[in-house]
Amino acid sequence: MCGELPVFALTISGICAIILVTLKGWASFAISGFSPELISEPVLAALLFGGIYLILYKISKGKWVGDGDWILAGIIGLALGSPWLALVALFLSNLSATLVMYPLVKKRRSHKIYFGPFLVLAFVLTYTFADFFLSMI
Repeated sequence: MCGELPVFALTISGICAIILVTLKGWASFAISGFSPELISEPVLAALLFGGIYLILYKISKGKWVGDGDWILAGIIGLALGSPWLALVALFLSNLSATLVMYPLVKKRRSHKIYFGPFLVLAFVLTYTFADFFLSMI
């Protein structure tokens, strides 16, 4: 039970991501009218970010990635609203986990680490500096 992401927290996070995407979409619609990207980009970002971890979860049968991690990654991808930002968050989450995990693995061979905090950290960094990351494309 320890280390599992609570279903309630995931549900609230998903609802907040849907509200965020909806508000962003309404603002974009008010400024420039309807565009298919208003719907397709957040969905693609969720499928990309969550899908990568879902594949890892299925291949490893839950040993590499927990079942809540791929759901959280999908929610984060939806909230970011851009496939490019989802890729940045993917990179940052794995980089931060590697930087923390490397010294631990070097000392002891078997160590379990929870990935959810790294996903959240990557979301906060990516969302905070989204304009910077998008300007680099």
